[in-house]
Amino acid sequence: MSNTDLTTDKGTENNMQQECDEESCDSSIEMDQNDQMDTDQLDTTPCRNDPELRPLQKVDIFMQQLPYYEQTKKCAFDTFEIIRKNLADSIALNEFRPGFAHWSNQLIVYIHEYGLFFTKKDHLKLIELYLATMLNDKIDLPSIDYCLSVLTELLKKFDKITRDELQIEWRPLYNLFLHINKLNDYSAELPPSSIESNAFANFIRYARIYFNNESTKEMLEEWRTYMCPFDSAMNSVFEIYKLFLPTIMYEHELEYGYKLWLKEFLNLWTTFSTRNFWESHLVSLFARVASDNIGEIDWSPYIPYIFSNTLRGFGLPFGSKDSIAIGLSTTASAFNSTLSQIFVYGNDDVSTISTWIISMIGTGSNRDLCMEHIKKLFLALRSFYYPSNTGTWSANLFLFLKSLPENLIKRIKKEKSESKKWYHKPSAKNYAITDSDVENFVLALKEVCFMAIFSKSNQADARKAFQYLTFLRSDLIMEPFLDKVYQSFDSLIEPHRYTSILNCLVSVSRELATYNPRQRVQTQIHLITLLNSVLPGLDPNDSNKCYLTLSFLASVLNCIIVCDCSPAVNYRSDLTEHEKELCYETTKFEDFVHEFFKRVFYITDQLASDTSAESSASAAAASKSFTYSSRNKNNDDNYYQAHMIHTIKILIRQSSKDILKIIFNKIRNYINSNNFNARSGRILSATCGYLACTNNFGDFAFESFFNQVYENLSRFKEGKNYELFLKDERGDIEVEWNLQLLTELSRVNGVILVKHMSRMKQIISWYRAAVNKEITSYLCSLLRNIVVSLSTIYPLEQSSVDYNFVYDDESQFFKNYLPIRDWAKNGDIFNLGLKYHIPSVEELETCLDFVNENLTQSFSFLTRTINDMSLTSKEERNRELNFVNHLMYASSRLLKRAVKYSHLTEHINSQVQIGHLDDLNKGLGFEINYLNDSNHEYSKLSEHHKNLILNLREYCVNYLIDLAETLIKTNSNETLLMQFISRILSTASITYGFFVSDFEKLWKTHHTNKTSLQNKLLGKKNTLRSELITRVMLQYQYRTFYIHTRVNQLDLKIINILFRLSVDSVYATVRKDAQTQLFSLLSHYSYSNLILVPKLVDMLNKCNLTDENKLTHDQLKGCLYVLSGNNYQDSLMIKQNWYVLSQIWPVLLRCQNYDKPSIQSQLDKIYLRLDKDFDSFENRFKLNDKIVQLAFDLSPQTKLNFNNQKRLDVFNIKSLQDNHMISDLMTNLIQISRESTLNWKNQSTSYGSIMYLLYSCQNDPNLLTPECVDLFVDSLIHENIHVRKLAVDALCIIFKMIKYPREKIEYNTEDLIQNKSVKINTFSPGYRSDNCWHLYNENFLNDFKWSETKFLDKSYWGYYCWPTKIKINSNKRRHYESIVEQDFKFCHVYKTIWDKFTNENFFAKFLQLFKIEESKGNEKFDKKIFYLFKSLFRNFGSKDIIPNVYTHLRDLISDKETATQERSHKLAAEITSGLMRGSKYWSYDKLCELWSQMEKIFNLLMDNVSSDNLSLWKSCFSNSYEDQDPRRLTFYMNYFKNLALRILPKNSNFGSMDESSSATSFQQTSCLQFLIAFSQLEWRAPDFWSSLIDLLLNNMNHPYKTVREKVGYCLTLSHVTDVDYSVSIDNGFITSNKDEFQMKNMKKFIDYLELQLNKSIELFDSVSETQDDSQVKETKITDYKSPQHQSSINFLQTIFSWFSYYIYKSYQPINKEIIRLIPQLCSVDKIAAQELTIKTQLPMIRIAISMWIMDKQSSKEFLEQLSRIVKMKSWMSRLAAIQMIQNFGIFNLFLVDENSKLLIKHLILEALIDEQLEVRVSASLALTGLIHSNFIQVDDDLVSKLKSLSVIKARKKDKESGKMVTNVSNLIKRHGGTLGLCSIVNSCPYDVPSYLPDVVTYLCNFINDPVPIQGSVRKCLSEFRRTHHDNWSEHKLHFDESQLSILMDILISPSYYA
Repeated sequence: MSNTDLTTDKGTENNMQQECDEESCDSSIEMDQNDQMDTDQLDTTPCRNDPELRPLQKVDIFMQQLPYYEQTKKCAFDTFEIIRKNLADSIALNEFRPGFAHWSNQLIVYIHEYGLFFTKKDHLKLIELYLATMLNDKIDLPSIDYCLSVLTELLKKFDKITRDELQIEWRPLYNLFLHINKLNDYSAELPPSSIESNAFANFIRYARIYFNNESTKEMLEEWRTYMCPFDSAMNSVFEIYKLFLPTIMYEHELEYGYKLWLKEFLNLWTTFSTRNFWESHLVSLFARVASDNIGEIDWSPYIPYIFSNTLRGFGLPFGSKDSIAIGLSTTASAFNSTLSQIFVYGNDDVSTISTWIISMIGTGSNRDLCMEHIKKLFLALRSFYYPSNTGTWSANLFLFLKSLPENLIKRIKKEKSESKKWYHKPSAKNYAITDSDVENFVLALKEVCFMAIFSKSNQADARKAFQYLTFLRSDLIMEPFLDKVYQSFDSLIEPHRYTSILNCLVSVSRELATYNPRQRVQTQIHLITLLNSVLPGLDPNDSNKCYLTLSFLASVLNCIIVCDCSPAVNYRSDLTEHEKELCYETTKFEDFVHEFFKRVFYITDQLASDTSAESSASAAAASKSFTYSSRNKNNDDNYYQAHMIHTIKILIRQSSKDILKIIFNKIRNYINSNNFNARSGRILSATCGYLACTNNFGDFAFESFFNQVYENLSRFKEGKNYELFLKDERGDIEVEWNLQLLTELSRVNGVILVKHMSRMKQIISWYRAAVNKEITSYLCSLLRNIVVSLSTIYPLEQSSVDYNFVYDDESQFFKNYLPIRDWAKNGDIFNLGLKYHIPSVEELETCLDFVNENLTQSFSFLTRTINDMSLTSKEERNRELNFVNHLMYASSRLLKRAVKYSHLTEHINSQVQIGHLDDLNKGLGFEINYLNDSNHEYSKLSEHHKNLILNLREYCVNYLIDLAETLIKTNSNETLLMQFISRILSTASITYGFFVSDFEKLWKTHHTNKTSLQNKLLGKKNTLRSELITRVMLQYQYRTFYIHTRVNQLDLKIINILFRLSVDSVYATVRKDAQTQLFSLLSHYSYSNLILVPKLVDMLNKCNLTDENKLTHDQLKGCLYVLSGNNYQDSLMIKQNWYVLSQIWPVLLRCQNYDKPSIQSQLDKIYLRLDKDFDSFENRFKLNDKIVQLAFDLSPQTKLNFNNQKRLDVFNIKSLQDNHMISDLMTNLIQISRESTLNWKNQSTSYGSIMYLLYSCQNDPNLLTPECVDLFVDSLIHENIHVRKLAVDALCIIFKMIKYPREKIEYNTEDLIQNKSVKINTFSPGYRSDNCWHLYNENFLNDFKWSETKFLDKSYWGYYCWPTKIKINSNKRRHYESIVEQDFKFCHVYKTIWDKFTNENFFAKFLQLFKIEESKGNEKFDKKIFYLFKSLFRNFGSKDIIPNVYTHLRDLISDKETATQERSHKLAAEITSGLMRGSKYWSYDKLCELWSQMEKIFNLLMDNVSSDNLSLWKSCFSNSYEDQDPRRLTFYMNYFKNLALRILPKNSNFGSMDESSSATSFQQTSCLQFLIAFSQLEWRAPDFWSSLIDLLLNNMNHPYKTVREKVGYCLTLSHVTDVDYSVSIDNGFITSNKDEFQMKNMKKFIDYLELQLNKSIELFDSVSETQDDSQVKETKITDYKSPQHQSSINFLQTIFSWFSYYIYKSYQPINKEIIRLIPQLCSVDKIAAQELTIKTQLPMIRIAISMWIMDKQSSKEFLEQLSRIVKMKSWMSRLAAIQMIQNFGIFNLFLVDENSKLLIKHLILEALIDEQLEVRVSASLALTGLIHSNFIQVDDDLVSKLKSLSVIKARKKDKESGKMVTNVSNLIKRHGGTLGLCSIVNSCPYDVPSYLPDVVTYLCNFINDPVPIQGSVRKCLSEFRRTHHDNWSEHKLHFDESQLSILMDILISPSYYA
């Protein structure tokens, strides 16, 4: 809702709406008829059985806890009547702005304030009204935007309206969606940013629930035809599916819902094995349907594939380190990680996948399958959560860890709460989450989470995951966690672990205090011990640890009652053993309090002795004294003090009387003998204040402290230094400390304060004359606190229980209550037991007298001194206004707004009421009518005090306005006085108890506390009582912001004076402060900123004067800042009001002659915001009769007063006024644009401003005058490049606006295709007999009728399916002809353009200017220039619009001038592309002429193209072929195909190239690049590529690398569209019935590759039969000098180039055909050794192939191939196979069947005893990875098998020689066994499974074995020591004494001195 004056207070509204949407969404309850009702208006027991509320939809639950509930309820009813009447009036009068906009915003405010406080009937009427209004014809997007906002609020509680009660049509919403998404740079309409980002999506998520049963079928029929995976429409259509498809339906309606599409979409998803651009939308749709229909869908067959994709989607670098270990290059080893990025999910995808996984738990035919896969997944992922194992993948992994338990909690909560909802499905209870599910889930994540919490980079997510797991099953988490807690407390060398543990403790503090019968060891017993244990963390030198410690203490203390419960054992007989133990444990509370305050006093001493901070404290106090103390912020060095005070506050609030006495005595004893400075006294004074505010103890504490303060201050007053002190700016530390203490004590209950007011006044009178800034600051706070305590409604207590535990009678208390049972108890929102302080008559009279007396003193002082400033100092004057400032703020709720002033409405120009009537009876406690109501207590107030309530605010305002006037005239240098006046006036006008900024801070604090303490598993309102009370009071504060919403005469005075100070003051500080207050005031009163328009215009008109009346720099800056607005007030430059824009824009754009940088900078900001935030709007649309009737239904009173003729007259008059204003504005802007005296920035801004008006011209062609068009066309040859660019932008918009509409003809698909067997709307994608008729055909131009051909320009037509009917653009399009009279509404525009462009001199100058280089070497194809020419050729229907265009093109292409050559080619490319696209609907004769000329131009291009401009022409052709039927492009395709056949070598005998071609290699490269541009045709040119494939294959061994790379890309395009759609899921495995027809190009290509690769391998094998593989690695290219060998190398390079493109472009890169090449790819190492690039790429290719998820048949064939390869003679082939096996196993972890697993295990174990060392090492690494990912399980059989190999003796004594002889065969087996055991050890880098100790110690026996065994074992043990070192204290517990002894002997090096 940007830029419409919709918000009364943006800060407040956005805060409530955005930051706590969750809260406001659920802050209401259903009325229960069985609940009892209490009618006492001041008791907060909810009136849930109130007959008036029962018919209402949803009443805000917190509203019912407010005081004066009955008045609040009445106010709600009255307000709704006002809102709906004015909404209906606005509709009836056709007034969208301001009427409908304003009252729509008021409706949102109303919902936030009261909930859905209206009946279902009214609810439905509102929805219908807003839906109809939003879909009204020609309504503008800003209006749609706020309709969407209101509808979202109305539909959010969809459980209140069933599908039977509301039906919403989907198609109008879809059309609206299309309209929004089709807006682009060429659109005249500028949409609000919110509607593009989230407004529509937020609305449709609720609206789709109410689509009818036929909607899903209709949607599928509509959108299936757009599903082509190679087209961008695929992304759009799945985004639409995600938004629109309904998934919440009645159970009997599901056959009309997801069952129509789910299986089809799942098959489509499994068909594509790569991460594609539309997958996110599809997965999001799957997650939603799973979440909304739990138990209805059997996901079991798909679960393995889902988890495989999830594992792959994290982009984990499995095996990359292993690649380095076996000697591959760094580049190759990193490829695994790089390639995995293809599949990486974004943050939103991870959250979506988490939702999907959680929704599948416990469902389907195999209930446990999903949970089993979760366990397997985290076993594979666990090492990546280790703190030291970080990378790009970490963020997603930790988000996944957090999202899973979070979504499980949501699901459990949903299952508990939705059983009575209309959309609940009875069958869902059979699939609800069970305790067993929760237990298994927590156990699966527990160990991973315990590792993750120590992460340094993702600790927040890990902590939330830990918290959620604790919520789910604290009994499984807390006991092991407490062990870690105590270990970290005992450790002094791991501070990071301590802070991580402390962070987690804070998150589960409530669970620590909760009794859980499941727990073996109750955490409550540990709680007090933990409280004492963390106290050493209160160290001010470590701010992070100190903050966490205080957070933990505050969180725990908030949950418990600090009370010694041990006496309860003597008084109660119902205690359990646990309760008895806990009661005895509470005796330690006293020790805790003693130790805690010992720490507090230590910190205080540190602060008191820190003299370096004194100056900063003084500075802080000084700044305090001249700002709102309610807005003060803690200094950074005092940050922890605020948390300390908060903790102490909670401790005192939750303490029993005995504990309070201890605290009181400690504090009193400590402060008696000391005085403290501002920093050190802050904590102590706050503690005293909180003690004074406690129930049953506060009186005593207050008396004690207050008497002490009074005595101290009285004694000082009587002393000899008193008079000097008053005049000394340095002050006195004793006085300052006592006043600081008194300030905190004054927060006490007003009842207590009244008794001591006489002495309070004495103290104030003694010290108010002091000039010391700290004293002034404390007195300001004292004044404010006294007034607030006496006059404000606030809770009397806020403890965690509703009974008083500050007891006197111990026995009676413990007989009735047992506090330990109420630890962490949920507050009951229905029974809060909340009692308020309601000011009495005595308090109010005392308060009013106090305020009046002090204001009178301050005003008297100012009056006395203002005319003679020499009588007083500046500090004294500032002091008095500071007092006034705080008094006005504190009493703002009590002092009433003046009622005698009339309201101002003239500036708004509205036919309906804007704003509520003043001072509605909102039930805030101080309504005016109470004063005259004899039944109300406040009527007893004296007339004097009533008069003060009614008139004191007005008196203060008038006095301050007069004071400001005087200062402006006589003492304008009094800057601080001016600032104070600005603030006080703003406060007096709009503040009624609370500042918005205060509210926002309190809200954020509450939200943080609630989040940390609330167990979401129990529901949103199940939080502590103290937080519920806070939330109730926040609701009360929120309601105070909307009391007065209309400007009166007194407000106008304030606005005027603030405006004067904002503009006229010569001091920047005064202007800035006045502007801030002015914006606050303007944002409060709707449309009040319109008052400033005449003033701003008058001032800005003075800019261009030359006499003394000219505006000064400061005045202009002030005007510009007022014009700019701020975060709370939108700029007037983007106001959606034609009067404002017509006044402001011209006068601002004419401002000049100011060269000051600051002014220009501010102007730039204004223009930038105008460009960024201006939204197109329209007031001249007429609402239809249906909408008017809906308005009458909403408010029958409107119908009674309705006059249809009046409505029409008002609409016509306003429309005419708008037309005049728009026309005048455009005329002024055009005139400004042509004024040569203005600077270029103003000129360019005026051009942009005219462009903003084009949307209005679109709706009214008469506004688009020839002068406007002439301006932009002339500007194409403007000397300024920025102006030329703006002219291009504007003309693009105009051309799109004025283009002739296309004629669409509808055909039956069967008639069009002439095929009766065609399948309509059926899943049958790919090449078929019914869709081949519109593919490329090289003979198309030979025999056809062009004008009768049905061209299908969009690529998606026919690929997936055909629609029943299809609309096709007619092949003839109307265009402008200068010689023919036409009746088109924009003919006058066409004539203007025709006259300009047909002028040859004009176009020649255009070319000359656009040939000037802007940035040499960085020229890019400009799509806007292209669109300009495309529009010219399209709209005018021929080349004649530009005379001699072909000659110009040839000249540009032939340009040889170095300075202009690149730019000339750029222009030529853009014009050429414009010709090719703009000629789409030309007649055939004109096209033939065009093609004839184009052939010559292309021939010329081939002779002139260069490396500098090739990219420009590539973009030209790619752009030209976009969205074109291939039959339209037959000429171009045939030309470039023939060109390729002409210039590329035609024959290659694999070793020799055909040298007959005379073309250069660059020409060949260029030709191939131009061929690649035909990739825009996507799947529709198979024959085109088939006709070239032989040529491309023959050039795979081309001698030039660039040619080979392009050949590889072209080969990719020849079969990238070959997709097998027969893939499906069968019993959890992917199956495929290969469709050979779909894979025909691929098969031919692979056949050729296989043949040539075999030839190459044979060629290199024949070089030397004697060379072994190790020698091959050293063989250089000089050993292979023949052309045949070089040709083979070139061929292999082309293959790798092809594969690199193919793997990124194809959706099924790994298939049956590719797998055929695996043996060859594992056997080409000899060739790869000759070329570094091939040597680097080869491992990449192998890794890439093995990483893909394969179907069952492909997996089988893949493993069969690898089984054969591992038996090959070449060890390098065997090595390659082992590497591929590892990646295949990991990435197909969930899909491989048991037989395949056994085969892989067998292959690895066989490779462990391979004769080649490198193969054995690689097999060991592969085994490590497979064990680590849990693909292979370590069992006794595996360990025993490896041990049996390891015990084979490798050496024995020779009987003849007596020497030890090594048996090589046995050595290999022994090495293989030890390597296998090493793999087991290395697979557990961060934990110690049960089998590991035995294996590790067993390996120690081989430490002295022969090489290479000892090296492998030593390396393994060294790695074990390194990875287990951090947690060795835990890991060593898994070893027995003998095992530890062996390890120590091996792993610890002997001492040199031993």
